[in-house]
Amino acid sequence: MFEPLTELPTAALKSLASSLRQGVLARGSSDAALNQIAGPLAARVCVCLDGLAAQGLTPVQTSLIVEAVLAERVNAPDLAALFDVVLSGPEISGAPTADTGAAIVGLIQEAQHEVVLVTYVLHNTEQIFGEVVQRLKHCPNLAVKLFVHIARPTGDTSLESEIVRRFAADFRKRHWPWSNPPSLYFDPRGLAQSATERASLHAKCVVVDRRAALITSANFTEAARTKNIELGIVTRHPPLARRIAEHFDALVAAGTLEQCVLS
Repeated sequence: MFEPLTELPTAALKSLASSLRQGVLARGSSDAALNQIAGPLAARVCVCLDGLAAQGLTPVQTSLIVEAVLAERVNAPDLAALFDVVLSGPEISGAPTADTGAAIVGLIQEAQHEVVLVTYVLHNTEQIFGEVVQRLKHCPNLAVKLFVHIARPTGDTSLESEIVRRFAADFRKRHWPWSNPPSLYFDPRGLAQSATERASLHAKCVVVDRRAALITSANFTEAARTKNIELGIVTRHPPLARRIAEHFDALVAAGTLEQCVLS
C-alpha cells in the first residue's frame, strides 16, 4: 500500500505531509493538489491515501505516516559510503581493479582497539603482519587476534599437539619474528586423522575495531595480494563488522576453535 509514498521525491513527501496536516488535503482528497505535489505518481498516491482513509485514518494521522517515511529516508545511511568492492587481478582496459593488499593495510592503519585477522593460508606475510607491528607501536594496547587453518600434513601420524607445536614454532620464525605475537586460534578438526572428519577454517576477512571489515576470497599470501583474481567487499557498517567479530568470539567460547600458544 505504501509503495507510492516511498517512490516520491523527498520534497514531494514534505509537501504531502504539510498539505495533509494543514493544507488543501487536510480538507479531503484533491486531484489538483495531488497532481501538483506528486506529478506522475499522483494517481497511485491518491489510491494509497483513499485506502488509508477507508481504514479510518484522518488526514493528520496519514501525515504522520508520510513523515515516518520521510524520516526513514533522511536517516538511512548512504550505502555507497558503507560498502565498496575490492577487485584485484590482471589489469584489463575498462575494468578497474583495486589492490587487496592495500585494502588490508589501510584497514589495519585505522585500528585503535582491535584487529581480527582470518585466513586459510599464510605465505610471505611480511607486508600484512609488519603493518600490524607498526600499528602496535602507536597503539600498544591493540588486541590482535589471528584465526588460521592448521592442517595435518599428508601421511603425518603425529599427535595433534605435536603438529600444533611445530606450526607455532614455524609461525614465530617465518611470520612473526617480533615480540608481542597475536592471539592465534585454529580449528582442531583440521588435524583429525580421518579425512572424513577433517574440516577447514576457510574464511578470509579482516575486522577492525568492530566497525569496519574486509570480507574477501584472498588468503594472506603474496599471490593473493599481487596477481590472483580475487574479490572482496569492504564494509564500514558497524553492525555487520561487529557480527563477524562476535561470530569468531562465539566459536572460541564454545570450544570449536582452540588457541595455539605462541611463546
